[in-house]
Amino acid sequence: MVLVLQAAGVVAAALLAAFAWRLRVLSHGVCLAGLVLAVTTLAPTSVTMLLALTADPGRLPRADSYNQLEPRGDDLLFVGVTVFAVAVLIMLGRRPRWLGGLAALVTVCCLLRLSLEALGRDRGVLDALAPLSFLALVAALSLLCFKGFPAERTTGEERTRVNWG
Repeated sequence: MVLVLQAAGVVAAALLAAFAWRLRVLSHGVCLAGLVLAVTTLAPTSVTMLLALTADPGRLPRADSYNQLEPRGDDLLFVGVTVFAVAVLIMLGRRPRWLGGLAALVTVCCLLRLSLEALGRDRGVLDALAPLSFLALVAALSLLCFKGFPAERTTGEERTRVNWG
């Protein structure tokens, strides 16, 4: 069952990469950051698959060394989420402003989570808030893309963008 879930994670990473590729119409920087994020999502999956495939009750020290990698895989994932959120904040966060606010929230949650992890402190509510805020950011970007963000109107020879907020 563990391997099936990890295979689903690989499919999800591919879908995230496809979504990031779609974001190139908004910003090439956001697209690139999204592709980096899609790659970093494979870190926890890879560690879990390695552990599941090499698990041997007779070699507990080896399994323990792989278990020690699991939090680092999660940290790498949150670094990817932070890079993506910062790219959205910098490149898209001025219009609409609420998108910038949401990207800033994701950035702060991820940076706090990573800092607490580095200090060996309990991450508490940030373990839930960081990924949930990221999902809200992806949902917001999806909604904006669905609505045609950034909409362009052509009037004669000049092009104007619709202000979304």
